[in-house]
Amino acid sequence: MKAELFFDAKSNLGEGPSWDAKTQTLYWVDIFEKRVYAGNEILAQFDEYVGFVAPTKSGHLIVGKRASFVDLDIATSQQTVLVTLNESATNRMNDGKCDPSGRLIAGTMDLNETDPTGSVYSYDGKSTRVLFRDVTISNGMAWSPDYKTLYYIDTPACEVRAYDYDIKTGEIARHIFFENVILDRAAQFAHVRALAFGNRNIHRQQDSRRCVDGHRR
Repeated sequence: MKAELFFDAKSNLGEGPSWDAKTQTLYWVDIFEKRVYAGNEILAQFDEYVGFVAPTKSGHLIVGKRASFVDLDIATSQQTVLVTLNESATNRMNDGKCDPSGRLIAGTMDLNETDPTGSVYSYDGKSTRVLFRDVTISNGMAWSPDYKTLYYIDTPACEVRAYDYDIKTGEIARHIFFENVILDRAAQFAHVRALAFGNRNIHRQQDSRRCVDGHRR
């Protein structure tokens, strides 16, 4: 596969690409500039760091804003806080993805990238719960093709975790570690391929997954 320049974004910290197959739109965020993009256009400006963006079934977006999940109405640019998380002032939201049932799985990180103060959350549109804690930089959520395994990356720990995942309930169980790798993002294929800092391949996947819509809190 040959990589081609989509557009020269000149982003400060471009992250969280999310492809909406229905509208043929690539959404992504510039974390440090606190912006959400649609393609090469600025869609919304926030007042705090944003870690990820995910399309919802209603056509809105869910944005991970420092310590909250925010509903973004694309048509009006209205921002509505759905959930405020109990996070340290030195943490921020980093990565988030929708599971095949529409739950949002998202994780936080230490701003200094040194202390394991982050957590990973599951949000089903009505309630939020912690899946696990004690992570430094949440990254790379992805599912196996049969949806029975959740892959997760804690970047400074140099490990990929593989959790047993119940798609009906969103519960996680026993997990294994793949260690001694420095990773940023995982993708879903017949087996796991991860994007690493160093000599690794970058792969593309087709994904039309959408999150459930949130209820205001």
